[in-house]
Amino acid sequence: MLFRSGTGFGTTVHVPAFQSDPNTEVVAIVSGRSERAQEAAAKFNIPVWSTDYTEVVRRPDVDLISISTPPYQHHAMAMAALDAGKHVLLEKPMALNLAEAGELVAKAKQAGVVHAIAHEFRFAPSRAYAKDLIDQGWLGKLRSVDASLYVAGRVGSLASPTYTWATQRAKIGRAHV
Repeated sequence: MLFRSGTGFGTTVHVPAFQSDPNTEVVAIVSGRSERAQEAAAKFNIPVWSTDYTEVVRRPDVDLISISTPPYQHHAMAMAALDAGKHVLLEKPMALNLAEAGELVAKAKQAGVVHAIAHEFRFAPSRAYAKDLIDQGWLGKLRSVDASLYVAGRVGSLASPTYTWATQRAKIGRAHV
């Protein structure tokens, strides 16, 4: 049984992926906005929705916590899950800095649970194609790569309340500087 935190990208990519596995049941979803949580629960037939991740983390029918919220929320949510003895899947970046990441890894090891970072885009067709070109030598021997990713739909929405965190350095972590 699993609990999802995040109703943006999480419901676009993660929930359908989890639900495609017959051995996985998504039993709860959380959003900071009740209307988003209710909408996602109804759309994906998830029995429990909440605006409080701590109440869902305490549920005995939840084994795995999957977190795809903005990075500045990862540490607190993951620590609560690990304190409750739950397995954790974190969307990248896992933390705002190395100290937070170290605390999460240490806590997961202490709790004896599985902890992982989601890197699902490595399987996106465009990225797989780029890897094939590199593997085939089309670009020669690479010594350094500087790449930019442009995501349709998100750039214009950075001014919206949903993505204002993405423009604030303190909320995105050092991986996004």
